[in-house]
Amino acid sequence: MQIRTRQLAVISLLVLIFHLAVNAAVPPPLETPVHVIVNGNTTTLKDITIVNVGKEIPETYSGNNVKNTEGFNWYVSRHYALKTDFPEDKARSWLEIDRKST
Repeated sequence: MQIRTRQLAVISLLVLIFHLAVNAAVPPPLETPVHVIVNGNTTTLKDITIVNVGKEIPETYSGNNVKNTEGFNWYVSRHYALKTDFPEDKARSWLEIDRKST
């Protein structure tokens, strides 16, 4: 009986470690800072952190309604999550304010 209890404890621990490792790929919003300057009607992006989290689905307000799609990757910034099959540079441009526009 004692061996079975230890086996269950080890299995439970492994499941917990796996869960933490999988969810560690998506950083919380505080780890994806953004720096913008707002002056009247103009907003200027100074710096943004965007993370390619691959197939890991970030938590969103849509709950479990959002699923992965073959060939698509997830990108997250402080305020947004984007699922796309476009190249990384295009995904990043969608998550940041275009610095060249006025």
